[in-house]
Amino acid sequence: MAFTRIEYGGRLPYGLWFDPETGMETIFDRGYKAIAQRPVSQPEAAVLVQPRKHISAPIEVWFYTDSDSPSIRKEAEARCETIFTRFMLGCDVRGFVELDSRDQVRTIWGNYLALWPRLTEALEDRLEFGPA
Repeated sequence: MAFTRIEYGGRLPYGLWFDPETGMETIFDRGYKAIAQRPVSQPEAAVLVQPRKHISAPIEVWFYTDSDSPSIRKEAEARCETIFTRFMLGCDVRGFVELDSRDQVRTIWGNYLALWPRLTEALEDRLEFGPA
């Protein structure tokens, strides 16, 4: 089996696009280039987008603001690495969306996580999304 080494420097997630028509969600970097995408119905089927390109979608939310950027804070860099890892493993990353967008995220996506529904409930209990 051959392995391809991919350099992830500068490819940390900045936000998440969701297209309700296709059911695809995509994490993108600060340059608005897609990093990886997956179908919401099969979150474990995440794939890297190669070559990176802009994939627009009607719904766009962000994981951090300019004042909380990974280039400024090491904690934000670690958080973005966690988001990338969780996304690729099929885990729900909506809980990492900046606070101003969380009500929109819950309204748009609802509750899902096909692989581990009990884990989703436990995570949502801890995330304090606000009113349902």
